[in-house]
Amino acid sequence: MNTQAFHATVYGWWAKRFDCLPEEFDQPGTKIIAEEALAEKGSAHLYTIKQMAVLRAPQDLAKALKKQTAVDLASVPLDAAALNDMVGGRLSLKSTLLDHFLDQKNFTPHPLPEGFTLRFLDGSKDDEILRDFYSRCTAEDLEEAEIYVDDPDPVILGLFDGGVMAAYASHRYWDDVLADIGILVRADYRRRGLGRAAVSALCEWCFAHDVVPMYRVFSNNLGSLRIPQALGFGDVIPIFSFEYESR
Repeated sequence: MNTQAFHATVYGWWAKRFDCLPEEFDQPGTKIIAEEALAEKGSAHLYTIKQMAVLRAPQDLAKALKKQTAVDLASVPLDAAALNDMVGGRLSLKSTLLDHFLDQKNFTPHPLPEGFTLRFLDGSKDDEILRDFYSRCTAEDLEEAEIYVDDPDPVILGLFDGGVMAAYASHRYWDDVLADIGILVRADYRRRGLGRAAVSALCEWCFAHDVVPMYRVFSNNLGSLRIPQALGFGDVIPIFSFEYESR
């Protein structure tokens, strides 16, 4: 997949998600999407996609922002601070997700450490190996890596030290064009480059199958952030999630 196809795939997916054209992301502005369900959750979500900001918000918040006259939202992309100022400080930032996407031309592969091997696993045929690995990880680790024990991902890669599975990498598809990668390294094997090596191997699989590798991570997870940075993931979409205090 060349760079043109990469951009068409990534930003075409987001354009479909937000019912706009991919070229709109190259124009400064803010798109506001009212979602009634967010009022029940008391939340709002702000995406920064190239030069455009996209805000998913409860209807009352969306209506209030659309009435703003001090700022022309059609030509100004809101950031988190400006958004909160405009609504009188009624937003409290809960988390920031960073969605990374990898163009093959920017890929910096990371080799397997000496003595380790990798193999692709079948979620049903290799259930015993996977469950043994899961049992050696904490519930918090499994949740953070978004590993669902009883619902295995379609593509799973294991990194082995002899007969011991030391690291797990997998992906789930977004409409068969994006591969959302997850990684988990056993606690006793960390800080040895296994995470980068496993994700690197999975990225190579993605390129061979014409799928764009994607890596989603919270901004405060500094250890996990080093993986996409090391491998060359260059296109990043921040997603700010807020608690919203309705009036």
